[in-house]
Order: sequence, then structure tokens, then C-alpha cells
Amino acid sequence: MIEKSGRLVFLSTLAMSAFALCAGFARAASAEGALIGFDGARAAAGFSLQSAVNSLQKEAKDSVAPEGKDLQDPKYFTLDEKTVTIDKVGKFGPHDFLPGENKPIGLPKLPVPPTIGTPGFPTSGGDTISQIGRIINIAERVWTFIEKNKPIVEIGSHYANAIPASITHWDQLSEWNTPETTVYRFHAKNAYGMTMVDVTYAVLRTTGGKFNGKGRYLNGVTVMPIRVDVGWGYKLTMGVEIPTVSNVGTSEDPIAGMTANLTWSIETVVKTSRGTGVYYVRGDGQFKEVASPFN
Repeated sequence: MIEKSGRLVFLSTLAMSAFALCAGFARAASAEGALIGFDGARAAAGFSLQSAVNSLQKEAKDSVAPEGKDLQDPKYFTLDEKTVTIDKVGKFGPHDFLPGENKPIGLPKLPVPPTIGTPGFPTSGGDTISQIGRIINIAERVWTFIEKNKPIVEIGSHYANAIPASITHWDQLSEWNTPETTVYRFHAKNAYGMTMVDVTYAVLRTTGGKFNGKGRYLNGVTVMPIRVDVGWGYKLTMGVEIPTVSNVGTSEDPIAGMTANLTWSIETVVKTSRGTGVYYVRGDGQFKEVASPFN
């Protein structure tokens, strides 16, 4: 009986030792795994920049690489900013055709404005002439119409206007002219002289609106992308900013004036270039390009 009990104690001790040994191995393995994990995290941090580059390169592979060019060629991915130009193609009406196109330009309908709040008419003894001289933009001020090479704005959904602050209803504005369109071509080359960005867009506006038979106001001022052609490995983003609207006429006969900035960004794995084109439009129909990129 004593011998049997001794064997049981021996076996029990052996089992406990084996358990402790296994636990030791487990702790060692866990510690080693933690060290490996730390080293892995450190290595991942060290390659974070490379990962970002790899991500851009992966996106670039979505299209066919030009013959003889690869992802390691910095000249291919370097935009020559001296070649960035915006050329006027022409002024078109609603039934005109673009050069090389088989369809007319789509002009927008007069956009329906948002609800106008309580007007600023004086309650008594006021002069309504002074009210029509103050011009505001109750529509958009900043929007993007091309993002990562893709047109993202439907015509009519984003636009700016310049109207009298005192109107109580949109129907008070009348005698609008037919919408006008001026088409431009934006293009840029890389260090090899290859065209990487070739975009055709239209600047649209509706002019001549009057309030109680006076003034000339603006509505539906927007930009419509017509054709977007961007080379492999390049990302194009274009947008519009409306910094100011003003009265360039008189208090008795106001003329709305608006500055519209066309902003653009071209991004590659090597470089990001940005620029702005500036347009100026008036309610009496005057329209001109004030500034072009790098000019």
C-alpha cells in the first residue's frame, strides 16, 4: 500500500513538472512572439513611406503603361509646369457643335434657387433703390467637378449666382438672356513632352436678369466637364471657387460682377502641381479670362 502510494506521489510530481515545463515553453514562445511582433511593427513603420508609394503605383497600374515606360521612371511622372496651358476653344450657343464632336453642347436650364429668407426691405420710409444695389450669392461658393480623373458633378447641381439681397421670391427676377457657354481646353505635358492631361470644359452663365425692370444680374454660373483624358499614373482634380460678387454698376441700375477661380491639382508619385485660372463675368454679358496658370 505504501509502495503504491509512493508511485502515485511520484507520478503526480512528474505530471506537475511536465505542466510547469510546458507553461515555461508557452511563456517563452509568447515572449518571442511579442518580440517578433515589435520588430514587425517597427519594420512596418520604417516602410510606411514606401507603402504609400506602392499604393499610388498600384492605382497607376489600373491603366495600360505606355510602351517603354515603367513605375521607376521619374521623368515620366514629373509634370513640366511650363507646358500647363488653358486655351479658349470658342464661344458656343445651345445648338452649336464642339470641334470633333457629333453632338451639341448641353446647356443647363435656369437652376431653381434655394428658398430665399426674409428680405431686407425697410418697414417705413425706406428707399428700395438702395436695396437692389446690394448683391449676394445665395448658391454655391466652392465645389469640385473633376476628382481623381472622374467628372463628379451633374450640370445644374452646383452653380453660383449674383442677385439683389432684397428679393422676396425668385419670380421677381425676369428678362434673363439665353445661357452662354465658353469652352476651354486645359492640357499639360510631362518631362518627356508627352501630353498627360487633356481636358475640355465649358464655363456657363446666364446673364441679364432684372429686378423690377432694373439691374442686370447673374445666375447658373458653373463649369461643365466635357471631355477628360488623363495619362497613366496621373491624378487630376479640378474645382471652382467664387470668392466675391459685387455691384459694378450704380445703386439705381446695378450690374452684378463675379470672380470665378478655376482650381486644379495634378498628382503623381513624384510630384504634386497646383494652379488657378481666373474668370470674370458680369450681368451685362461681359466675360473674360483674367489669369492663366503660370502666366
